[in-house]
Amino acid sequence: MFEGNLDRSYVTTYYKRKFNPTRAVEKDITIGDVAHALSLICRANGHLKIFFSVAQHSINCALEAKERGLSTKIQLQCLLHDASEAYIGDVITPLKIQLNAYKEYENALQATVLKALGVDSLNKADEKVIKEIDSCMLYHEFKLLHGELLFKKEPEIHISINENEVPHNEVEAQFIQIYRELKTY
Repeated sequence: MFEGNLDRSYVTTYYKRKFNPTRAVEKDITIGDVAHALSLICRANGHLKIFFSVAQHSINCALEAKERGLSTKIQLQCLLHDASEAYIGDVITPLKIQLNAYKEYENALQATVLKALGVDSLNKADEKVIKEIDSCMLYHEFKLLHGELLFKKEPEIHISINENEVPHNEVEAQFIQIYRELKTY
């Protein structure tokens, strides 16, 4: 067993930032790290028919918002709604519901990530729209990729979900491209 003076207070990100998950600072957050990490984190802890990343889910949310004619602000928020997971991972919903301290930390980290990426905070009405789109994608992704119907009433969807596995580097590039397009507005 290795015994040394290893500093365990941070994780080194893909772009070599020293990120402390309990003391997040804006300068350590980049869209590249967010896109890269989310493209490699599988939804549902991997309990799907194929590898389907959090980044793919986030892209779907942004595309759904666009198809619904919602503002670029909402589209960008949809793209980044799970951005904190790039730094702390994806905790499955049934467990997350039980972890109040985790939810508080995740919300604070999400706010820091959004601020670092130059994204405005939302009002309660916008948050409700994003949550509705997130739930819609959850339903349709699970229906397609798991065969499970999560809600009694099927939410209306305006996009098609790709049921083929997509290489993470393609997802990462698409995530960054959408982010940059939406940030120019």
